Amino acid sequence: MKINLANGKNQTLPWVNVLKGIAILMVLIVHSTQRFELPFILNEACKFGQMGCQIFFVISAFCIYMSYERHKESIGGFYKRRFITVAPGYWLTIIFNIAAVLLIVYIYGYSRRAQYFTVENVSANFLLLNGLCIGKANNYIVRGGWYIGTTVILYFLFPFLVCFYKRYAQRIKCLFPFLIFAFVLAVLFVAGMFSSTLYCKNYSFVYYSFFNQLPCYSLGIVLYDLYKNDDLERIKNPLMWALLSFVASLIFFYGEIPYSFVFEPFVFGLTAFFFICWLMRKPYQYNSKISVLLQEGGANSFSIYLIHSFIVFDAARFLTKYVPDNWIVWLIWFPLACILIWWLSIPYEKLINLLQKGMKKLINN
Repeated sequence: MKINLANGKNQTLPWVNVLKGIAILMVLIVHSTQRFELPFILNEACKFGQMGCQIFFVISAFCIYMSYERHKESIGGFYKRRFITVAPGYWLTIIFNIAAVLLIVYIYGYSRRAQYFTVENVSANFLLLNGLCIGKANNYIVRGGWYIGTTVILYFLFPFLVCFYKRYAQRIKCLFPFLIFAFVLAVLFVAGMFSSTLYCKNYSFVYYSFFNQLPCYSLGIVLYDLYKNDDLERIKNPLMWALLSFVASLIFFYGEIPYSFVFEPFVFGLTAFFFICWLMRKPYQYNSKISVLLQEGGANSFSIYLIHSFIVFDAARFLTKYVPDNWIVWLIWFPLACILIWWLSIPYEKLINLLQKGMKKLINN
């Protein structure tokens, strides 16, 4: 039975914001530890929080495909809406990052980040091209900016991916992401053999690149197609597969395996894919206090992502000058930081919405 997008299933799905809330919490965990000295096991466990971005990629592709089908718009119209969604908030965050660096230089006389704020790097971010930059423009003008740069490129590729999927790969459905992954793995394997710069390791440009994240993103496209056509039942024992892929992702993340960070985004993306398949087949109401909090955090996840670095990096740097940077202080600091980020994200989200409306009016006129 195919879903009529004019009816109820084009509405906001509660699990979307719940998982986005979990994803942004994972990102906050991994970033909040970087100003503190944690015990080895706790520190390693927190590092896995970086996989929150893979949850975002799967959900992003799912939701954008849903929106794309509902609006039935041209490629130009699709690009315009994506630009209005991303650009105002990201530009505002770049400006605040420039101001923060200037303030740090004024207070302390020096900021290591200041050297990265060249005209070329800042311009690349304003043009939303930082995802193509191998140097510091990719992730140092806005901490975590790699995700925005990679997302913008994936937005650009999205209509072509969907067109290719519908024309050639829709019949094989779940094999589609595996074929993309096999291609990506083959290319990066060969590239890594000839250049150490192109060897994919964690926190490298290649790891962050749209090319390495593409297989994970394609999972969201297949997920929406299964959902739209009521084909989720085709995935047998999704929770078991989610658990198995999660264990595999732990092995790739912590194991000393060649090219593990080519495998890692896709394998953890599979965890999200199968878990969502299982979740959508369960009639949960998401009315618990934790679910409501996660939904609220997920709804504001974009603004939280943009501003969180000011607290978990800059404010934490100031804090650790006056208190020990041990795990006990971190355990106290982290929930307080989350509350502060949440509190700041509400007016920031409203400001971004105002800028988006202004840009939409400007572009349409």
